[in-house]
Amino acid sequence: MLRAFILGHPFTATANRAMTRGPSTAVFLLAIMTTTRSVMCAETESAESESTQRNATDIPCAQAIEQSTSLNGMELFKSAEACAREERVDDAVFFLVVGQVRAIADMSVLEPRSELDEDAAAELYGASYYTYGGAGPDDMYRDADRIAEMLRRLRSWRPSLTDGYDPGWNYERPVDGDRYRLMADYSIRTRLTQLESYRNLIQDDRYYAIQQERQEILAQGNSRTVTGTEDADRIQELDRMAAIIRSSIPSVPEPPLPKELLVHYRPNPDADFVELHAAFNGIEAGTGTTLDVFESRAEALDSWLSRVIAPAELQQLLDKVDFQHQTIVAMRFAAVDSANGKVYIREIEYRARHQYMSVIGYVVVNMPDCKEPKTWSYPFVVVASPRPDFEVQSYGASMAMLTEGCKPTVGAEPASEPDRDVDMSEAPAS
Repeated sequence: MLRAFILGHPFTATANRAMTRGPSTAVFLLAIMTTTRSVMCAETESAESESTQRNATDIPCAQAIEQSTSLNGMELFKSAEACAREERVDDAVFFLVVGQVRAIADMSVLEPRSELDEDAAAELYGASYYTYGGAGPDDMYRDADRIAEMLRRLRSWRPSLTDGYDPGWNYERPVDGDRYRLMADYSIRTRLTQLESYRNLIQDDRYYAIQQERQEILAQGNSRTVTGTEDADRIQELDRMAAIIRSSIPSVPEPPLPKELLVHYRPNPDADFVELHAAFNGIEAGTGTTLDVFESRAEALDSWLSRVIAPAELQQLLDKVDFQHQTIVAMRFAAVDSANGKVYIREIEYRARHQYMSVIGYVVVNMPDCKEPKTWSYPFVVVASPRPDFEVQSYGASMAMLTEGCKPTVGAEPASEPDRDVDMSEAPAS
């Protein structure tokens, strides 16, 4: 099998009580596309929605190449496996990347019709992000001819969308074909810039040597990387050295999100939750997103909200919440150095079948080529959301960075971190 090199990083989240993580399918777009900034359980219950993911047929590598534009995401990933078994490594990498692109377009545009269909899309998310989220072996990226041919193939590939296309779930119709094509084109152009940036980085002999040594240490098991051990200290030193090299090698600028697609990531005017507060002086959240749900006024007052919102303002904010019918949902993001003034929650979704809640938020940041000075901030947002009619058992949270514009950045100091958050690092049980 191909050794995966993960360009994207799974989000992490914490909450004010024990929670398990279950990513919403809509998160996958920016999970893959924001890579270096930052893709559920399943069962079959009916013939009509026999999802989760309908079984992808194994297709020989050569046949899959001929049919690549019509295959769905899971079929493309299975084709990557087929090519790898035939030791056609470059073909396998091709299918790995185009499978990621097809998955992005499908999950962004082909909206599932039922919760069972949502499970099938979520299964593709999991496969795309956690199993097939890599970019292929380093030796390909260090071979100028091989990577040039790979990038040429990827630039010329676009997925087709026919009336009978089956992504692995039933979806709402009619489909906005123009939006689908825009999303596919944007996602492949974005992925290409990421791969080009990685090519530039891994072709540096110093960086390559660091990565090889790091992987050798990690391959020997977690026991060798326990804090305070010689190996753990060496990994920290390697990471420091790698960061210095990365800062000296320019990355390839990613394309801006087309204006026609931005509307799908801006604040939702039809949302049934109400924003109460948004600011940039939040609690430092480490490297990931943090989600808190407060079910009473007392919980909110006894939380980090009292550290970042003035007492009188917090009391006025809580006066707007009917805790009999609403809860407070608060998200805070890791430190951001290029936020330009907007942080918001786009979606809150409750799924009774899984007793599950997911929240998606965005912080708007400057384009990579923006020359405005960078300043650190700690974005957070607080909303009042309808209380679900079931007890939520698992939670998913993602706050992605949406690049837009070039404006003066927001700077703020973080408040200190409370002690009661619980790490949401375990995957949900099936």
